[in-house]
Formats: sequence, C-alpha cells, structure tokens
Amino acid sequence: TEANVAANLAAEAEAVTVTTFNPQGPRATTYFSALTCYDAEGRRYTVALYYVKTGSDQWAVYGMNGNTPLNDDPATPELDPLTVLNFTNGRIPDGDPSLRVTGIDAGNFVFDLDLTGTTQYAGESGIVDLGQNGYGMGRMTGIAVGEDGLIQVRYSNGRTEIVGQIRLVDFRNPNGLQPIGNNLFAETPDSGTPIPGAPLTGRMGALRAGAVEESNVDLTQELVNMITAQRAYQANAQTIKTQDQLMQTIVNLR
Repeated sequence: TEANVAANLAAEAEAVTVTTFNPQGPRATTYFSALTCYDAEGRRYTVALYYVKTGSDQWAVYGMNGNTPLNDDPATPELDPLTVLNFTNGRIPDGDPSLRVTGIDAGNFVFDLDLTGTTQYAGESGIVDLGQNGYGMGRMTGIAVGEDGLIQVRYSNGRTEIVGQIRLVDFRNPNGLQPIGNNLFAETPDSGTPIPGAPLTGRMGALRAGAVEESNVDLTQELVNMITAQRAYQANAQTIKTQDQLMQTIVNLR
C-alpha cells in the first residue's frame, strides 16, 4: 500500500516536551489522524498517525497499528518517530526526504507514507488530503465490453479491471469466403489467410455490445414504437366508427 496524508498543523500549538512518547499519556499528542490501509491479501487495518510538536517549527510523526508501533526499533526503549518535519515559513519544500517514509513495518504489512502537502499555518490542525491505493476483497458485480473490444469487470470494492480484449479477423477478399451454413464462413484460397487485429484499428470496425447480429435496430425502442402506433390506430379506428354512426343517424333523420 502507498498512502498519502497532507495535513495542516496548527502553528500556534504549544510544543510538547516528552522523553518517551506514549499515545495514551497526558499531552502526548498534539494532533491525531487515522488512515485505512490494506495488506497484500486485502485485509483492512486502521493506522493511527500522531503529530507531536517538539519545537517552534518542528513536528515528530509517530505511528501505531493497533498496539503495534510502526517502524519501531526494539533495541531502543522509547518509541521511534516515523519522521521529523521541519517547517520554514509554514512549508516544507516538495521532495524533502522527511516527507516520504518508505518500507514502514506495520507488523502485518509494509507500506509507504507520503506527507507531501503538509503545512504549518495558523488555525486548527486538520487533514487536507488523505488517500491510499490499497483495496479490500471484491466480488464481480458487472461486465462491460467497449467499442474497442476491451472487457472491463467491475467489483464491489469499487475497482474496475480490464481482463482481456475481443479480437477481430479480416480477410484480403471477404467475398471469397465459403458459406457453410448457420451464418458461418470458411477460409478459401480466394479469401486469403485471416488477418487478426483489434477493433477500431486498420479496416476493423467497432464492437457494439448487446446489438443483434446483422442489425442496428434497437428492439426495445421499436417495440415501444409499435405499441404507440397500435394505440394510435385504435384511436383513429374508433373516431371513424363514431363518425360513421353519426352519418347513419343523419341519413335516418331524412
């Protein structure tokens, strides 16, 4: 998983002096945020990030996965920060090494953290941007075929994957194909050998999902049109019948 977290850290926050960081300790955390991550098998974890102001323009960032510290060195008694951010005029230059932490060991999985966009301005601390590229297990919810033949599968976790492409075949002389029944044709010396290719390339046409072979008629729309025409015919027939009855009545009155 690769995660990005951009936050604004309150410039007027009071610096905290602690010798050993404890997220449950009094005044230990200046700001806290939570991040959802996934391991390689789709299991979900909530990673906690703790921002501790340690100087006028300096913040230490700690992390926990449940009760497991992130990137902690067991050889040292105190909890090690993931990174230390040093601000100048409220910002850290993009590309500064302190903004990106790679290979973070969360106990159950490893992920990279990008803090680009984190600032220190007046106001309340808060998240500006938060995201990650991991995802949980998903079940197939639908399938679609584009005009280019690409087969896309949709999953319940919001992912869309291209799983393949329908290929077409052209012939140098399509009129030379031999009909063999059931709308099937066979290659002949006159037709030439098959020329495979992707839809919408060369002489290949586009694919239309749900269309009827050898027809560009929308059956649903045509059925609606037929019903509309039938009702119009019935209404007109009733009008003619009524008019005929009126004429007959007039004739009888004479």
